[in-house]
Amino acid sequence: MRKVVFLLMLFILSNNAFSQSQELESLKKLSRQRIKEYVDKLIDDKSLIGSVNLALELQEVFEPNKYTENDIPKITNENGSYWRAAMEKTPRDSSVLYAHAYLCAYYGQIAYSDIYFLLGSINVDETLKKELDSFKELRDKLYISSSEEINEGIKLHDDGQFEKAIEIYDKAIENNPGNALFYYEKGLSCIFLGKGDPNSSWTQKGFELFQTCREKDPFFSKAYQGTDPNIISQQEILHNKVLPFYTGTKRDTDGYIAFAEGCEQMKLYPFAAHAQLKLSLIDPKNSDEHLNKFFELIEKSGFSKAGILKDMFNLSKIPDKEKPQLPTIEN
Repeated sequence: MRKVVFLLMLFILSNNAFSQSQELESLKKLSRQRIKEYVDKLIDDKSLIGSVNLALELQEVFEPNKYTENDIPKITNENGSYWRAAMEKTPRDSSVLYAHAYLCAYYGQIAYSDIYFLLGSINVDETLKKELDSFKELRDKLYISSSEEINEGIKLHDDGQFEKAIEIYDKAIENNPGNALFYYEKGLSCIFLGKGDPNSSWTQKGFELFQTCREKDPFFSKAYQGTDPNIISQQEILHNKVLPFYTGTKRDTDGYIAFAEGCEQMKLYPFAAHAQLKLSLIDPKNSDEHLNKFFELIEKSGFSKAGILKDMFNLSKIPDKEKPQLPTIEN
């Protein structure tokens, strides 16, 4: 009888894994299609040099063995064309942020997609909102299929079968390595196996998995656990400054400013940079302050030539006959 129950559980889990894999592939297929559409949008206006160069680089994403998810920063946060395109396009539309969101989704980083979509969804038109709704529909289906596997693991955990629960989470991670919740639940089971001993290898593994969870989704508040003062401080910043805006409880200008400050304090510099760039438009009285902060943050994001981009921006406000010669930006 026990063997029959075990085989039945394996059958259910394999079906859940197959469903999750299908949903993830559907989301990646949509993201691939949308990236191509944004390449066309970005390349449309030849006068926007950063946007055109970014579009050409995004086209290379689909070349075989060209990039992996670890290369996303090379295309975005560390890339001069990306930040120049963001400055060119942000006053017009959210195409750079949405392209970035779809790029993350294409590589399975769904939590990061949600954040970039949020940053791009401030003051967008109905067309973009409909586009976002179609993405959310597929994303929610993925979350539903993922929750079925998570619930199986939680049942085993609650029954004290921690190692079996970990096996479930390992299979789930194999099918969808970008889902932060799997790492959190696995970490929790590891900590229970450690029986409260901070020196136990199980306990240490559990907190390492919480760290991985935070890397997969920096706004996953439950993963900010432990006695480390830095983690405690980050948890306070997340709850007091970041989550009110992110969850929609405080979406006014002050909430947006707090979000940008919180992201900077948590060293989530690209999010903070985009927020400051948006704030330069939303909060025009303090536009210069927001832009100065933006240039500071893109350097912290990994773009080493932010100073040249800042000089180019300042130069654009000077009459042509008075402009000095500046070096070109190379990625």
